[in-house]
Amino acid sequence: MSSTEKKSVLDYLYWEFKMLHQINNQSSKREFEKNFINLAILSKNNENKKKLIRLYYLRNVPRFSKEVADIITSK
Repeated sequence: MSSTEKKSVLDYLYWEFKMLHQINNQSSKREFEKNFINLAILSKNNENKKKLIRLYYLRNVPRFSKEVADIITSK
């Protein structure tokens, strides 16, 4: 992660790498949700990313809170 930490926090690739790192290392649920929300918000203009994020959410609904559900399911 040290190489990606230097990237802009407005870059959705940064948040993708951070989430992959957290999934592999079993990071805390709250931090993972926060990063997932950031990724979803920054990817809203990229239709392919938006679909992938929505699909990941739908496959892992129990893992997320209502706050995440509201953000992902809103148009």
